[in-house]
Amino acid sequence: MPSLTEYSTQKPIKMLCVGDSGKGKTGALASLAEMGFKIRILDYDNGVGILASILKGKPALSNVIYEPCLDTFQSVAGKIIPKGMPTAFSKGLGLLTNWKTAGIDLGPVSSWGKDCILVIDSLSHMSNAALVFVLAMNGRSGEHPWQSDWGQAMDMVESMLKILYSDQIKCHVIVNAHITYVGGAWEKESKQMIGAKPYPNTLGQKLPPKVGQYFNTMLH
Repeated sequence: MPSLTEYSTQKPIKMLCVGDSGKGKTGALASLAEMGFKIRILDYDNGVGILASILKGKPALSNVIYEPCLDTFQSVAGKIIPKGMPTAFSKGLGLLTNWKTAGIDLGPVSSWGKDCILVIDSLSHMSNAALVFVLAMNGRSGEHPWQSDWGQAMDMVESMLKILYSDQIKCHVIVNAHITYVGGAWEKESKQMIGAKPYPNTLGQKLPPKVGQYFNTMLH
């Protein structure tokens, strides 16, 4: 049985950063870039412009690499559906295996050290991308998801969290997330939900309360 004296305090930080839109989750990464960390962002929110603005003209700007993970949509017969097969979620998962794009080859994320920070920005939009992918795969793009679609997409998101949590990822990890409220009851007099609890915004009602178990540090 190991003793706490043998426990390594030098393990990478796996951090969940939760907040409403516009509260500075993405912009706060600028301070880490200026400290010399190599920031690698899976950008599901299309929101790295604030970082470019904060770091404009500074050497730390070159410390940030981002890869857009976005699907494109179109209107067909009154339905909003993806153009072709959606790839945002699978692209992000593939980059964790081997971060190689046009002109950039960073290798597998498992080979990165603690001078690097992998950022998922954000869990909320990554989760939506997973559901869009599942609906397309099951031939129901633009339709209301079946219960099985929700379950399948939730499993995909949780599998991604398990990868980030695992010891094979030796770099620091930051996952940004918006806030959703789960549970509670609607009060007619005040016309608001009473007793609802705030959780990281992801799919369904069962997954949000589980997200925190995959992180050793949480910021609100």
